[in-house]
Amino acid sequence: MVIFSKDNPLSIMVDIFNENFVIDMQGREIEVEVCFSSGMDFKGCTWFDDDGKPYLVDIEVNQTMVQILDVLAHELAHVVTGCYEDEHYHNTAWEIVYNTLHDLYCEKANELYDEVEAVEVKNN
Repeated sequence: MVIFSKDNPLSIMVDIFNENFVIDMQGREIEVEVCFSSGMDFKGCTWFDDDGKPYLVDIEVNQTMVQILDVLAHELAHVVTGCYEDEHYHNTAWEIVYNTLHDLYCEKANELYDEVEAVEVKNN
């Protein structure tokens, strides 16, 4: 049996996302799988089906935990806002979702790890 600590950084980010974002900007319920891969040519990617609904977030594992958390927030913001015509589209709505995830994560991390100062990293 594997037990994944509830207070680990990745679980915290996913919990924050699930608590704050249940539908995407097209009004559809969010159901997306997050997986971690190695050897990818990119740090992270969100995959969309033919109808534009996100179904998979893939994160490159050969990064620091801070980078992985940032990329996870980045890709989850795409889950909410979509990809539109350009899969690298970062509009105002995307930026709001990304910044909200980042800010809520920092608040929660500071609560849980009060003896450790949270590091703020943004790599858009």
